Amino acid sequence: MLAFGSYCLLTGFGSRNGPGFAASWNSLPAPTVTGPVVGGLFALGILAALVCALVL
Repeated sequence: MLAFGSYCLLTGFGSRNGPGFAASWNSLPAPTVTGPVVGGLFALGILAALVCALVL
């Protein structure tokens, strides 16, 4: 949900009379935005897994 929400914020996808999915995907500034967003989500996932492993 976090990845989809950040995608919608970056592209405006889902807004009323906004661009379609394909147009939104093609307009993403891939090297400058998408990479850090995906990397950040990956790091959060690793951190959450580590915390769960240590707590449980």
